[in-house]
Amino acid sequence: MLEQFDVPDNVTAAIIGALSALLVTLIKDVILEQIRRKRESRKALIDRKLTQLYSPLWVALSGGPNALGHMLADDFVYERLTANFHLLSEPLKTLIEEFMQLGKGDVRNRQYSPKEAGEAFALQGKILPVLASDIQGLRNQYEKY
Repeated sequence: MLEQFDVPDNVTAAIIGALSALLVTLIKDVILEQIRRKRESRKALIDRKLTQLYSPLWVALSGGPNALGHMLADDFVYERLTANFHLLSEPLKTLIEEFMQLGKGDVRNRQYSPKEAGEAFALQGKILPVLASDIQGLRNQYEKY
């Protein structure tokens, strides 16, 4: 039969205190690790947006009056744009979609009427400030992490 041991109260309190400290430390470490991972994943996403999407767009769109049309014809930029389109801000997506609806033919080699060419040029003028603003916002977020 089991005999009951008489454990002094201070030993019981010490054991409970040690177990509580161990439990709190483990929970704290798990929570801190989750926060660290979440920050790292956010930073990686921002880095991906900047390097894989926004920087190539900025370079492509800074090239002249029909840069948006040339951008869609460029294999590298078009691949980056289509692979990461979901990562663009909503205003930027909307403007690029509007541009892609102009003209006739393949989206990578559109034929524009004079009126559509003017609209395309105007849209590019609207896209550059939105793109610059998005890039600055992403840089600010990146610096926070």
